[in-house]
Amino acid sequence: MGASGWIVLAEELPLKHLYGVVRVAAPLAGSNPRIDDKHSRWLHLRIRPSSLPFADPSKSGAYGKVKTKALVDGRWTLAFRDEESCKSALSMILEEINLQSNELERRLKPLLDLERAVDSSNPSLRPPEAFASSSNSS
Repeated sequence: MGASGWIVLAEELPLKHLYGVVRVAAPLAGSNPRIDDKHSRWLHLRIRPSSLPFADPSKSGAYGKVKTKALVDGRWTLAFRDEESCKSALSMILEEINLQSNELERRLKPLLDLERAVDSSNPSLRPPEAFASSSNSS
């Protein structure tokens, strides 16, 4: 299980069942998914630029190399056939965000616990009330 996730917008190929084309991908973190208040089949996502370069296969550079371009911050509005499909997509995205958050918390917990252990062993780093109570009990 990794600590990074992606939202992938793919289109199913009509003539090849279980095959499709990835149209675009964006980082999962910070996507802030929500269903539109007035259109229950619309799902809004905040899209941040990827840390990976985006290749545009329609534009080839010199020697057949594919040129890359950076994505900008923006929003996607995805329209679904029905409310249930939209709710299902929202549910899947929220589930992945939750999994990603839990994984990051799991990985950071030892670092945060170590920081607390170091702080508690150094009286100069303790809050004043904790230091005062420990010096009074001596």
